[in-house]
This record gives sequence, C-alpha cells and structure tokens, in this order.
Amino acid sequence: FKHEIIIKRFCQNLIRVPACLESVRHNLSALLRSHPTHIMGSCLSTPAPAPPPDVFPDMEHDWDCPRPDFKPSDFEGLTDDDALKILRYVSPAITKDRKSWQSDDIKTWEGVSVNEAGRVTSLDLDGVQLGALPNALGRLTELTYVGVAGCGIYDFPNSMAACTEISKVQCNGNAFYRIPEACYSWKKLYFFNISQCENLSTVSPEVGGMDGLQLFALDVCPRLKELPKEILDMKSLNNLICDATGMAEAPEWLAPLKERGCKMSFSFRAVPDEDFNLFD
Repeated sequence: FKHEIIIKRFCQNLIRVPACLESVRHNLSALLRSHPTHIMGSCLSTPAPAPPPDVFPDMEHDWDCPRPDFKPSDFEGLTDDDALKILRYVSPAITKDRKSWQSDDIKTWEGVSVNEAGRVTSLDLDGVQLGALPNALGRLTELTYVGVAGCGIYDFPNSMAACTEISKVQCNGNAFYRIPEACYSWKKLYFFNISQCENLSTVSPEVGGMDGLQLFALDVCPRLKELPKEILDMKSLNNLICDATGMAEAPEWLAPLKERGCKMSFSFRAVPDEDFNLFD
C-alpha cells in the first residue's frame, strides 16, 4: 500500500515538472532582457580587440636614436625615409655595426642605394642581426635588391608583397621555416638564394608562379625533404641548387627540367643535427 502512495505522488510531481520548467524559463528570459551582463557575467560578451600601441616600444640603443613619430600600425603615407628610420629604431644592431646609420640622411647609410627621386633601390644588411622586420618595409616599392644574409630573420612581412620591383634576393643563413609568402609576389625575381636555412622545410606550390626566376638556391637546408611539382612551371629556371638537403637525389619527375637545359645539383643528403646519431 505504501508503495502505491509513493508511486502516485511521484506521478503527480512529474505532471507539475513542465509547468515549473516553463516558469523558470520565463523568469530567466525576463532577467536576461533587463540585466544581460549582470546575470551572465562578462564571459559571454565578445571582448573588444586590444587597440594597437600608440608608440613604438622602448629599444635599447647605445646612442640617442630618435623614436619614430608614427604609430606602429601606421602604413599609408610613410616615405622610404620613414620606413628605413623605423627599421633603424626597431633593430638597434644596425647602428652598432654601421655608424653611418646614425646620420639623418639615408643617402649616406652603408648598404642603402637611393635613386634621384629619393626612392630606395637597394638594401644590403648582410650579417646584421635584425630580428623581426617591420611592416613599414612594404613602402619600399622601388626596391630591386635585398641582401639580408645571416641576419637572424624568420620571415619577410607580408606588406613586402608590394615590393614588386625586387629582382635579386640574398637571404641565406636565416631562420626561415618556409619561403616567406611575400616572395611569391616578386614576379621580376631572377636570383633567389635562400640556402643554409636549417629550419626550412617547406616550399609552397605557389613557387610555380615565379616565372622569371633563373637561379634558385636551396642548398644546405637539411629539413627540406621534398619539392612541389609546380617547380616544373618555372619557365625561366636554369639553375636549381639542392645540395645537402633532405633529398639524396633529384626526383625522377624533375626530368623535364633537365631536358630543357636546367642545371640541377643534388649532391648528397644532409641530416639535421638532432637526427644525427653516431651509433646508428
């Protein structure tokens, strides 16, 4: 008999549940409409993006290097002069190695060539530890030569895709893990040395669009174990250097390049330092 009473009361309570839930839903909806942030807290609101910094960070220089008057986010309206002075400020090693960069006149700076219109046409900073390059370099749209061998850089800023006059690049001995995206926009590039980059492991299929490239140096990149077949689309390529990469020999599918006279070098396979085991 007791069991029957318990079951009956349980069933009666079940009948009331939908009504109770509807009441809770109604009250909660009203509260949310009147005080959404107070009830749910700030975790459900989309946080506003952090505003870009208004000034460049403090950099340690051994001389009184002027801080740029621009915001780091500024880009439009910058001159070549502005772009190089931003680079000078964010890369203190430049003025340690090249005292001429302490001058206010970029025409006197070692490694910088300027045409009659005041546009920078050549930038040679081989061996200077630059670190991250600023977006401002994308304003150097008359640049034809870039020399940044052994500079400790890991990428070119995407803004440099606008530097479409670049025809020769020496960027060997850096920390690239892939070919920077900006490079694929340099359609006038005929000489590209990105060798001796121990971390380089990827070449994008976009390389096939580099129609003017004649010399492509990828040697001493031990982590580079394959090439994209789009290399066959590089119509001007006549020298492909891949010695001491992760490839012991040229893939068979590269035969059409050889047939049309392209010199290829795959002399031996290199082993990354961490993969080397004396006892294997």
